[in-house]
Amino acid sequence: MTNFSLATVAPVALPELNVAPDLQSPRNSAVSGFSAVTDQLDKMAQTLSANEAATADFARGSSAIPTHELMIRMESARLDLALTLQVRNKLLEAVQEIYRTQI
Repeated sequence: MTNFSLATVAPVALPELNVAPDLQSPRNSAVSGFSAVTDQLDKMAQTLSANEAATADFARGSSAIPTHELMIRMESARLDLALTLQVRNKLLEAVQEIYRTQI
């Protein structure tokens, strides 16, 4: 068994930590997070409307989009909508949890 002595361990200098929180940063991150969510919702709405137009063109027979490309777009739109609903559900759960928090 190896003999180990604490006298051989050199002290380590710890870096200075800034523990004073910036009171504006949570608000700024919340605002930027909210704007990111609204940007993604706008992007999803544009994608859905473009896919609806492509589907309508395909149904009329005036579309140059191949069937497999249309199916890929429709599946992508379905996944975007499912993701949006999951984010919405998580946000609602978070708000409900805040309301249940006792002060």
